[in-house]
Amino acid sequence: MTAKLSQILLALAHERVSRFRTYLEEVLLTCSDAESHLVDFLDTLLNEVNEHEIKRARRILSLPESTEEEESDARELLILAAAHMDVLLTETEVFPRQRPLLEVYDFLEKTFPEVLTNGWELAVVLWPIYNFGTDPDLTERLKKALDWMPEKPPRHVVLYLAEIERNNPTMWALLAHEMGHAKDEAKKIGDSILGTEADNQIGMPPRWIAELVADSIAIKVLGPAYFCAFTSLALLDNNPTQYYNSHPALHKRLEMLKQELELMGVLEKETKELIDGYHQLMAKRIESEPRFPQDTMPNWEDTFNRVREAVDREADELRKFNGEDREKSEELSKLLNEGIPISSFLERKSLESINNDARQLLFDQKENPRSQDPKKRLARFKRRLNKLIKGFTEELTHPIEILNAGWIDRWNEILDWCSRSGSTNDWWEQLQKTDAILKKSIEAMSIQGGLAGK
Repeated sequence: MTAKLSQILLALAHERVSRFRTYLEEVLLTCSDAESHLVDFLDTLLNEVNEHEIKRARRILSLPESTEEEESDARELLILAAAHMDVLLTETEVFPRQRPLLEVYDFLEKTFPEVLTNGWELAVVLWPIYNFGTDPDLTERLKKALDWMPEKPPRHVVLYLAEIERNNPTMWALLAHEMGHAKDEAKKIGDSILGTEADNQIGMPPRWIAELVADSIAIKVLGPAYFCAFTSLALLDNNPTQYYNSHPALHKRLEMLKQELELMGVLEKETKELIDGYHQLMAKRIESEPRFPQDTMPNWEDTFNRVREAVDREADELRKFNGEDREKSEELSKLLNEGIPISSFLERKSLESINNDARQLLFDQKENPRSQDPKKRLARFKRRLNKLIKGFTEELTHPIEILNAGWIDRWNEILDWCSRSGSTNDWWEQLQKTDAILKKSIEAMSIQGGLAGK
C-alpha cells in the first residue's frame, strides 16, 4: 500500500465536503428567501465540521513525524466528520429534490439490458443521505390499496441515489446493488437458497441473504467498480464491523466481494493493484474495531458459495465483467488521465498497425512507376485507402468499462495527491474534471450507439 489510511480518509472527507457544498450551492439557486436561511445555516455547520474535524486531522497529518497514536486520532476525527455530515445530509430532506442526470439511465439500461426486454419501468430518485436503496414492491403495494389496479401492471423499480453523488458516475456503481435487489425480487433467488433444509444449515436472517445476493449480482456485472465504490463508503463508516437485523457487517460483505473477483479471474495488472490497495486499506481500517460473534459463524464460506451458485443459476442472462473488460478499462484509464473522453476506443496495437499500413501506402504511391496506367493506379490507391479508413473506425465502449476506467484513474489520482500533500482545491478540481469526462463519455456512448443502430 503506497498511501496511509489516514491520508486516504482525508482525501475522501475533503471530497465529501466539496460535494456537499456544491449541492448546497445548487439548492440555493432554486430556494425562496426563507429557505435560503436554512441553506446558509447548514453551510455554516458544514464549515464547522471542516474546521473542527477535517482541518484538525490535516494539521496532525502534516507533522513531519506523526506517531501511530496521532495517526489514530486523525482517523477518528475524519470518521467523526463523515458521521456529522451524514447528520446534516439528513436535514436536507426539507429541500426539493433535484432530478437525476439522464446519463444515469443510460448507464443502467446498458448495464442491465434485460430491464428493457422484461418490460420494467425504471425510476431513479435522488435521496438526502447515503442510503442507496430500491423499492421493487411499489406496484404490489398499490394493488393492495387500490382494488381497480390492473392485474398485470408494468413492473416499476425505484432506485435511490444519494443526491450529493448526482454528478459522480463512479458512485453510480452502487446502483448495481439495488438492481440486484430488483432481480432477486423478480427471480426469487434468495428463496431458492433459503429452502427449509438450507435455512436450518445457514441460520442467517433472510434479509442478510438478500443483501449478499444483491452484492453478488452487482460484483458479477460491474466487477472492480462495485468493490471500489462499496469500499470507499465503508472506509468512512463509523461501524464497519457491526451487524444489523437488515444487513451483515460491511467488512464481511467485502470479504465475499473480494472472493468473487478472484474467482472471476480479473485481478491482474492495474486492476489487481487497485483492488489490493482498497482491500489493504479496509483491513487497516477495521484493525482496531470491535469484533462480533457473527464473524465466527461456521457457515460463512458455505453461504458465500450458495449465493454465488444461485446467482449464476437464476440470473445467467446477466452481462458479466470479464478479462476483456479489464484490459479495455485499463487502456481507457490512460486516455482518461490525458483528459480524453472514452466513449469509443481503438486498441493501440490496431492503431499502430493501421499507421504502419498508411505509411506503406504513401511510400508505395510515391515509389510506383509513373508509367503505370494512371486510372488503375488511382483505383488501387482508393481501394487501399478505403480499407484503411474502415480500419480507423473506433469500437464503442460500455458503461461498465467507463466506470472501471474511472476507478483506476481515481486510484492513481488519490495516490498522487496523497504523496505530494496537495491542496484541497487541487483535489476537488481534479475530481470535477474526471466527473465531467465520465458523464460526457456515457452520454456520447449512447449517442454514438444510436447513430450506429446499436
